[in-house]
Amino acid sequence: MNLISESIRYIKDIIGISPEIKQLAKTQRDMLPYFINDAYRLHSCFLLEKEFIFLSPHENSEYTPGELSKHADVVRKHLNSNVVLSLPELTGYNRKRLIGNKTPFIVPGKQMYLPDLMIDLREHFKDVRINKKEYLSPSSQVVLLYCILNNRYSLFAKDLKGILPYTRMTLNRAFDELVYFELAEKLLSGRDKLLNFSLSGKNLWDKALPLFRSPVKKKAFVIGNIFNNGNLFLGGLSALAEYSMIAEGECQTYAVEKNKYQQLLRDCRIEEIPSGSGASAEVEIWSYAPELLSFNRLVDPLSLYLSLRDNHDERIQGELENMMEDRVW
Repeated sequence: MNLISESIRYIKDIIGISPEIKQLAKTQRDMLPYFINDAYRLHSCFLLEKEFIFLSPHENSEYTPGELSKHADVVRKHLNSNVVLSLPELTGYNRKRLIGNKTPFIVPGKQMYLPDLMIDLREHFKDVRINKKEYLSPSSQVVLLYCILNNRYSLFAKDLKGILPYTRMTLNRAFDELVYFELAEKLLSGRDKLLNFSLSGKNLWDKALPLFRSPVKKKAFVIGNIFNNGNLFLGGLSALAEYSMIAEGECQTYAVEKNKYQQLLRDCRIEEIPSGSGASAEVEIWSYAPELLSFNRLVDPLSLYLSLRDNHDERIQGELENMMEDRVW
């Protein structure tokens, strides 16, 4: 059962009313910015003669309470309707932030905060810890890769301001993950906390390697005039061909973050096709923006390695190893 269905069942269990829920109508979806449609599952229902739009972020989304409140407000203003966030879990701190912003939300089985209906039901809430995680989150992965690529092994969160597009809260969370996985430690330096890595270069890379995930979330073949976009970075075999002697694939491969891909579909008038036959290009949709770490119109070599390390082609594996061995750590 999905999260929104669990939220509806929770409402029924608490107040004895079972509202009918349905997917948000296409006419309403078309009124919303594309990033909202891409980032959330959206449903509507009527509860006590009021329409509510339920927003449930996709798995692995990393939004701060402030961002969640802003997104909910965008939907509310565009659709002139009540909006409720349906969330799997919340820390006590983030719960307070949402309540402080007067943003309605439901965590099934734990809390229901619907100020429009004057409902604020609080039950036992446990802090969400990171000790169940097996891999680094995308933001933590970007921070670590940035530090390895730029040989920065001691830094404050403020040092990344203007370099990485993350909030201070997201950077602090990334720092906490790196400490949890024993890749670094946080040292107190005045009012700020200094992140200090225990290893550097290839030693740090090797230790972190089991914690990294491929940045590629999806691949798609497209047709259309994608080449006029000057902000695209070569990925996959196209990038490996630049870093090594391997031949490029039948069509060029580009790497883009998912929101930018949606923008390409809209602005460049490209469309997906089911196979590579006749394709203008292959597009890798990444969990983070490749331009954060890239240079010379190529994805960075470390992310490239992670994107191809599970490929079973022996030639590709051989060139990946050569690329990494030739790297100046």
